[in-house]
Amino acid sequence: MINYPVTYHRDFRNDFPYLKTKPPITTNSPQGLWQKCQKCALAALPLLSLHRPFRGPLSCAMSSLRSVMHTTQMIENLKRGNIKESFFQFIHVSLATAAVGLFFFNPIFCFFFSSVSDLIINCRNLIESIKTLNAQEAIEALAFMALDLLFLISFCYGSIEITVACMILQIILDFYMSAEHFKKGNYFEAACQAILGGGHVSQAIPQLKVLQWKWKYNPILTAELKQDERGFAYLDIPDEYVDSLFELFGDKQAELPPYFGKGRAGAHVSVILIEELGAHGLKMEDIGKKFTFRIVNMDSVKPDGWKGVNKVYFLTLSCPEIESLRVRHGLPPKINHHDFHLTFGIQKEQMSLVS
Repeated sequence: MINYPVTYHRDFRNDFPYLKTKPPITTNSPQGLWQKCQKCALAALPLLSLHRPFRGPLSCAMSSLRSVMHTTQMIENLKRGNIKESFFQFIHVSLATAAVGLFFFNPIFCFFFSSVSDLIINCRNLIESIKTLNAQEAIEALAFMALDLLFLISFCYGSIEITVACMILQIILDFYMSAEHFKKGNYFEAACQAILGGGHVSQAIPQLKVLQWKWKYNPILTAELKQDERGFAYLDIPDEYVDSLFELFGDKQAELPPYFGKGRAGAHVSVILIEELGAHGLKMEDIGKKFTFRIVNMDSVKPDGWKGVNKVYFLTLSCPEIESLRVRHGLPPKINHHDFHLTFGIQKEQMSLVS
């Protein structure tokens, strides 16, 4: 019962070994040049995460780097007889290795385990900064810990409120880090961090609109389970939800999805597809029951296999009860590993005119 987050968070500072070297490495040395390259990479790589298809491979690659880094540090500490530090490194080797391995089954788990590793590191940074009475570093570590926790909570208990809170804190930290880089004269890093913050602002705007819609209409987040004559099972959602959402986003090129009209499901959330039923059907006691769900975020993607449609707009929903229902009927918790969703608009491909 884990949700796919619409935002992306990773503390890339924890993936580079020489950035925290004390005392600072001289620029003229080979390690110093390598450190400078890492600083540039640390500034530029997060920008790739703004493009969704890059997130999974990027997270997998950085987890691989983190695994190698912590393995090297673990071996060095074992040679010195520092068992406590070796155990700390072993934890991160295990988490990074799990993140890489699970990426090939489901990229969500790669994000999850890397965030757990980030949370542990930031927790340690907080403790060290408190011991040294460094208030600024303590506040920074605490802020990044809060972001890690919000991101992890969004996996396990998705809701639009948590999504918006996560995004707002992410934006605040983006512009804070940009200002800090600017003060230190790191103008390239400051510019990259500001661009990243701007990208996160554009990602947050649709989520703020959905939160505003939820507060305004106060929708009832329960729906009845129905099944048509073909066996398709779905949660029946009031059509006015889709109408109000469609008006809220106001895309002139969009239109309502083709689910409305006589003999059609109308606004709905797919629960069990026809091709999943096989020779079995739902037990009669499941039909007519009401199930509770939560709105997690708003998203838009180009759908695979939907000919003539360029983009779909939908709300991602979390419904543990439906996941349990699917498992009881011998099915995976989710349909094709996708979150449950309510489609409220589509944008058709524009046909070019041939003169």
